[in-house]
Order: sequence, then C-alpha cells, then structure tokens
Amino acid sequence: MVGTAKGSARAFTIDSLLKLTQTRSSSNKELSVLDFIADEVLRNSKITRCPFDFFLDIPDLEEAARTPLSEINSEFDQLILDLDMVRREWDKISEEKSSTAATIGDGIMGKREIIQKFHEIDIVKINKSLKKLSDFIDESSSKLSKLKLAIDHTKRYSEEMVQYFGARGSGVESGSILSYLHEFCVLAKDSIQRARKRIEAK
Repeated sequence: MVGTAKGSARAFTIDSLLKLTQTRSSSNKELSVLDFIADEVLRNSKITRCPFDFFLDIPDLEEAARTPLSEINSEFDQLILDLDMVRREWDKISEEKSSTAATIGDGIMGKREIIQKFHEIDIVKINKSLKKLSDFIDESSSKLSKLKLAIDHTKRYSEEMVQYFGARGSGVESGSILSYLHEFCVLAKDSIQRARKRIEAK
C-alpha cells in the first residue's frame, strides 16, 4: 500500500502486483493469492467476458514496455537531423543550378562552353530530382510534426500514469511501470487459465 505505518494508505504500488504470486495458500502450496483472486472472479462473474481478461485490452503492452520513451525521443531527434541534411543537400543542388543558369544568362560562357556544360548536366533530370526532393521534404516535415505531437501526448500520458500509480518522486519511470504491467498481465493470464481448468474439472 502507498502510505505510512500511521495510515494514509491510498493504493498498492505497481511492483507489489508481482508479489501476488509469491504468497501461497497454507492448505495448497500450488495456489497463490493471484490464483485465488482468479477463482473468485470467475465464480462470481455474471457477464460473458471475465473482467480478469483485462490484458486483452492492451495487446501492444509488451512492445511498449520494450521501447523506452527516451529511445523514442533519441530516434526522433535523429530523424530531425537527417531531414535537415536532406534540406541542405536540396539547397546545395538548387544553388548550383541557379549559378549555372545565371552564368549562361549573363553571357559569361561561350557557345562551346554552354554546349559542354549541358552535356555535363541534365537540367530536366535535375528539375525532376529537385521536385521529388522538395515533395519528400514537405511530406516528411508534415509527418514529423504529427509524430512530435504524438510523442508529446505520450509523454503527458506517461507522466499521468506514473502519478496514477503513486510512483511520482519515487524514481520509477513509465517504462518500468509498463514492464511491471506486462509481467503482471502474463501472470494474470496464466492464473485465469489455471482457474478455468480447476472450475471445469469440478
């Protein structure tokens, strides 16, 4: 429980969920507290779906637990750097094209030099490449903006989750909470399956 010896207990800590499998029945050492809860839930459930099957609502929990938010932020920052590099390359090609066009337009090049220059570069291909690159930059910028918004939302929800489980200030991060939840879901799934078998055997 979250609180002190004098009271003010509000809830259980997230890591204490895993301890439900460590306390065993005195009459049946194979039966844990979690098994007992699963038995009671199945016996008293009046609805089609067992409320103990909550893990079905979070199928992506294992993947989320394996992907810390810090790693997501790091990969996002790298995407920003990569896109900036593409922008610089686009600027470089555009400047080179403009410089060549200006040189030709100012009459600095002679006819033979102009013909040779056009043999060296394909203006049509360059224009197409620049257009594709420009479209890619615009599309990527839009996607990164949406991704940044999603990451900000995830960060806020993570902070709310930490607060909900009473872990704020304890050093426990959202990734650890997700790991605890995932492990508990695995234990809960096993317990509910064993409980169904016990009930069917009777």
